[in-house]
Amino acid sequence: MHALIELINDGEPKIVVLSAMSGTTNALVEISQALYQKENEKAGSLIDTLKTKYQQVIEELYKTEVPLQKAKELISTHFDYLQSFTRDLFYYHEERAILCAG
Repeated sequence: MHALIELINDGEPKIVVLSAMSGTTNALVEISQALYQKENEKAGSLIDTLKTKYQQVIEELYKTEVPLQKAKELISTHFDYLQSFTRDLFYYHEERAILCAG
């Protein structure tokens, strides 16, 4: 992420397309599979593990309190959404919603 700042802050206009962080798509697929198999505790644990990874990254990226707090709130919102699938039925459309979250 820090290297990205150097690439895009050179004064030249550009379009930047970002993909999911390394391992995110695979983790979301694994979460979806656990939910399909009605292994909601396992899915919840996988979600917590992925959330921890993202929390560590934002702790490294943001050094001032206001942006850090905003990032934490954003992360919590997204992961609360993922956790909601562990408390309800899980179908094809929900899987698509999870995979799009990457």
